[in-house]
Amino acid sequence: MKKFFASILILIFLCTQACFAQTEDKTKEIIVRVTEKVTSESITTADTISAELVTDFKLKNGAYFKKGTIVSLLPKEIKKRGFAGKGGYIEIRKGIIRDVTGKEYTVSLRQKVQGDDRDWIVACMVVFTATIILIPFNLIALIKGKSAILEEGTTIECTIEDL
Repeated sequence: MKKFFASILILIFLCTQACFAQTEDKTKEIIVRVTEKVTSESITTADTISAELVTDFKLKNGAYFKKGTIVSLLPKEIKKRGFAGKGGYIEIRKGIIRDVTGKEYTVSLRQKVQGDDRDWIVACMVVFTATIILIPFNLIALIKGKSAILEEGTTIECTIEDL
């Protein structure tokens, strides 16, 4: 009877090991480098940001990607610099890459470039408004924050799904 239970336990152990061995991560991390300077003032969500692949890599399905392959990054949301010192931002969530045969793959990433806020503007607005100097005009609110800038040569970590 002990041998029977021992053999059942060994069989269950081997089955669980086989199940865990078959579950592999289907994503591969890659690094791309931005090849152009982009600001939140000069781009819209309809535009693409050009980047290139930093290293060669191969997926398990046989797709091969060479170093220098162009990656088109698609901005999800862009906010230009705002009034009252608010900075702009560029948010990128996905991109498109082609292997050597021309088949397209989707690249997933999470990159947000934030422009600097000018916090002193808000403090000045409060002081001036409280002292009733600029209530009718509130001219200080016309000063804008800084644009978000994605510099050329910036490296970004992405993932690509192995089909």
